[in-house]
Amino acid sequence: MFGVLVPGRAVQTNLTQIDDTHCVFSLDDAEHVNHIIVLLTGQVAFPQGYGGAVYLCYPSSDGQQAWLYLGYVSNEKPSAIFRVTKLKSMIVPQTNVPGGFVGFNKSSTVVQLGISVEPLTSITSLTPVGDLDPPIMDNFVQFTQNMLQSFFNYALSFSASKVDIVNKAEGPYVPVNVVQGWNEQTPRILELFAGIGGFRLALQCSKVKYIPVGAYDIDETCNSTYVANFDGDIFRRRNICSVTWNELDQLQSDFWMLSPPCQPFMLSGNRRDVNDSRAKPFIHIVEVLMKMQSFPKYILLENVPGFISSVACMNLTETLEMKGYHSKIFILDPYDFGIPNHRKRAYLIAEHKSVDDLAAIDACEQLSNCQKVVCSKPISEFLCTLEETELQKYLVPDRLLIHKECMDIVCRDDTSSNCFTKGYGRYIKGTGSILKCKMQDGTEKLRFFTPIEIQRLMGFPETFVFPEKISIRQRYQLLGSSVNVFIVSKLIQAILNTFNRQ
Repeated sequence: MFGVLVPGRAVQTNLTQIDDTHCVFSLDDAEHVNHIIVLLTGQVAFPQGYGGAVYLCYPSSDGQQAWLYLGYVSNEKPSAIFRVTKLKSMIVPQTNVPGGFVGFNKSSTVVQLGISVEPLTSITSLTPVGDLDPPIMDNFVQFTQNMLQSFFNYALSFSASKVDIVNKAEGPYVPVNVVQGWNEQTPRILELFAGIGGFRLALQCSKVKYIPVGAYDIDETCNSTYVANFDGDIFRRRNICSVTWNELDQLQSDFWMLSPPCQPFMLSGNRRDVNDSRAKPFIHIVEVLMKMQSFPKYILLENVPGFISSVACMNLTETLEMKGYHSKIFILDPYDFGIPNHRKRAYLIAEHKSVDDLAAIDACEQLSNCQKVVCSKPISEFLCTLEETELQKYLVPDRLLIHKECMDIVCRDDTSSNCFTKGYGRYIKGTGSILKCKMQDGTEKLRFFTPIEIQRLMGFPETFVFPEKISIRQRYQLLGSSVNVFIVSKLIQAILNTFNRQ
């Protein structure tokens, strides 16, 4: 009638029947029992109006019984999960031991879980000790992952030898190692400085399987945009300086992707490097990595080329070396891959020595050394068809036309455009190209590229959306700070194809 599951173990159905209404499960290795799932097997139902009160008894050195009420299961509630991590320290000898469990023998290394069939009216009057320390589940994604892990353990409990299957089986069977392989070979992805989700989009475009475990960014507009396109459960709007090594350890991520603020390293800026306050979150992450026990197998970092000669980069590479990583930096430009836009960026790839030796770095090097495309596509393939009224919103104001000499003006048939920065639409010089367009009356005017056109040039899929509350200027800012999805997707393919060969 009952089954008990401790995460990481097979489901347990062997119980000790004390009497008609009481039974006990013995769970070995008491100190490592942190969560317990109690479920009905479906073979026998409770009588109408009855349920099963669940009690826990930790081993006690003085021989005193200490049964704690955790909760209950019933026909309407056929399973329950209990967090018991901190209950051991709460146990004190009890004189009111639940009837039926009195005198039941206990071992010093075994947890006893008792189930008492009682009227629901009696059960609901009890107060679970777990209410003092309720189960904590960071988000629904984590809950789903834990649930799938428990289901895998449950399925594993029905495993049988090949001989047994041949002699007794009817219908199709899936080898356990196939499911186990899926469970172990799906990389867990963490996004730091997640922005509007460029890394996540690149993962989708790369067509690789993955499990997202977290996305961190402090910016509210990034938050709302990310949530509009992906599940918001994993997005944590946090100051990255507040993230602890223990917190990231618990995520057990295989692959870190990060694009820290580039302003401290831009050649056109002050280049204050580690002395820039905007570099503090990145410096903190490097310090966190140094302390971690469960560090990622791979790291992908994107930034401006000026990052390469920075103190921040030197500190990162030294930390990576001390933690057992091989790392290499590549300079890639989407223009070299047939896209009519320049966005030259530095990409640092780090691969831990515990995985296939330099396979990911070698794969990225092949991508970097591939034959450069001689002729890019024309800009026209990335443009929107705008109605006259819509086009008016993007025309360069007359007051700025006196600064034409500062503009990079391009035409529809051109095969190159300048990098779009977060200042596009606000400043003219060095923020991105201006498009020459023909109006309905035959005159030529200058206009800004629309956010959708910039998205296309940066490899964003057509399904990507901004919330309506995000203004055009804000969209320019967010896109100017984002990664090129096309380039990152190619790097992800190169890295994770080596991961799946392990």
